[in-house]
Amino acid sequence: YYSTHAGFSLENALYVDAPYTSGPLAPTSAKVTNLPETTIYYKVVAYSSLIPPGGTAGAVSEASAEGSITLP
Repeated sequence: YYSTHAGFSLENALYVDAPYTSGPLAPTSAKVTNLPETTIYYKVVAYSSLIPPGGTAGAVSEASAEGSITLP
């Protein structure tokens, strides 16, 4: 998830989906294009389409701490 606003909520953020692939084809990065020249704030979540015991499909982890990068 990413935004140009510090302290953003996931509900209002843009995101990049890294679909599940296992083995040597598993993604280790994602490319986001056409970003403005400003500070971008980001958070990472993990998700699963598997149904854990006692859970529901589409489980999502808590968001990571917010990070940022300033684009020239």
